Amino acid sequence: MKRRVILEVSVALACVMVCLAVWLFASMLTAPEPIAERESETEPEPEYTHFVILDPGHGGEYPGCIRGGVEEKALTLEICTRIRDKLRESAVDALMTRETDVTVTLDERCEIANASEAELFVSVHVNSYPEEAIAGLESYFYKGSESGKALSDSVLAHAESAGIRTRYSREGNYQVIRDTKVPAILVETGYMTNPAELELLMSADYQDKLAEAIAGAIVEYLGSAE
Repeated sequence: MKRRVILEVSVALACVMVCLAVWLFASMLTAPEPIAERESETEPEPEYTHFVILDPGHGGEYPGCIRGGVEEKALTLEICTRIRDKLRESAVDALMTRETDVTVTLDERCEIANASEAELFVSVHVNSYPEEAIAGLESYFYKGSESGKALSDSVLAHAESAGIRTRYSREGNYQVIRDTKVPAILVETGYMTNPAELELLMSADYQDKLAEAIAGAIVEYLGSAE
């Protein structure tokens, strides 16, 4: 009887040991690999070769031109966002003076540019005029700025190549191109007071065409300045 009890106990212990061995083996198969050995799940930081400032005109309490319920500040923000995204695809980082509908004064816009290490400052606006027939993109640079003129002329050339109606590239005395220390231009992307052009400016496809032309001019300028 005593031997039978000992045998039963031995069998039970053996079963327990086998179960433990199986559990340990299964745990080793399903256990997550050490953190140090896992591949990184985070995206690598993009490498940018240049840095510019984009300035969506108006914003917040300054809507700019308003036509048919459309506000200039909304159009400039949309166009600048598209320019920024296209620049980043070309290894050019872009900081925007505003990314939402907030008030940014002219002094603050200049301070942002001057405090940065940006190579360029590009302010984007939409024009207006009492005569509805007036239409077309215009680009301005501050007098005496050869780099500003070169970029402004390039914007006009790229716009024309894209089939965008243009007017001219010429000197201007706007604060955001006068008081910035880096090469700067101000682009009037069209006229909201021209019904046909306003319809275009509200179109996502046309906004993308404008952004492609302006971003292309910026990339070309930065490449030639190296």
